[in-house]
Amino acid sequence: MSVRRKNRRHIMAYKNNHELDLCARYFLREYPRFGDRLRSSITSIFTASADPWMRGSLRRLFSRKKEDGGFYLDPDHCKEGAIYLFDYPVKEGLVGRVAQSIYKLIWQQHMERRNVAEDGGRPVFLWADEAQNFLLAEQDALFAQTARSSRILTVLLSQNISNFYTALGQGEHGVNQTESLLGNMATLIFHANTHEKTNRWASTVFGSQWTHTASFTSGDSDNRSFGEQQSNLSMGSSNSTSISEQQRSVVEPREFGLLKTGGAAFDYEVEALISQAGRIWNATGNNVLKVTFDQRNH
Repeated sequence: MSVRRKNRRHIMAYKNNHELDLCARYFLREYPRFGDRLRSSITSIFTASADPWMRGSLRRLFSRKKEDGGFYLDPDHCKEGAIYLFDYPVKEGLVGRVAQSIYKLIWQQHMERRNVAEDGGRPVFLWADEAQNFLLAEQDALFAQTARSSRILTVLLSQNISNFYTALGQGEHGVNQTESLLGNMATLIFHANTHEKTNRWASTVFGSQWTHTASFTSGDSDNRSFGEQQSNLSMGSSNSTSISEQQRSVVEPREFGLLKTGGAAFDYEVEALISQAGRIWNATGNNVLKVTFDQRNH
């Protein structure tokens, strides 16, 4: 009982933390009422989930404080120019994925609270390769809307759009969450891709335009008649041209599959099509910019 009272006093110190309050209410009020078998199952699941955080590299990474000396995680370091690189491959299991997702969330929340007028306003960035593995749909969509005011650049990389659909929910829910997230990305860069859904979606990003299509028809006629006293011969030709307006994609889906992919076969050149919200590129006069990256210079 004394342990529970001590825990309650500890919890009250964080009474404004809603998530912690929910957790405390569950384990201090609801959990003790369960039967032995159910409590045993919950304990086993929780212990297995929490164990990696109680020892090893994850404990050292997430539990160290400045007072402990040595390296410790602190988002403020990024405002001073530091770059944190998390090397926890998702192939190593749930722990690697969760560890990166948790710190990503901590970092996002901390950076959104920054006062750029007081801390110097150094731009910072969040870079996520295979980003679908670390997304929190609503949080990331909201973060993308507000990050600019905190001078935060968000870069999300993925192989195709279906990865986002799968990660963010089933059916229409996943589609809507994905479109909400990507709709808040100001700059979209598309490299070579053979994934049909991705290429069709990318084509809609660049939109469509009215084009004039001309058609030309030509015909010849040859009429002949013969009789005992006379014969008739008439020949003629007809030509016609028509012009019609058609709405066509600015970038057809098939064009994404024709972009250079680098390597010796393409002289180490990688091509991309770029769209930026509200921008007409001077080089093209429209919203499409085709660029080439030289792999030997990067």
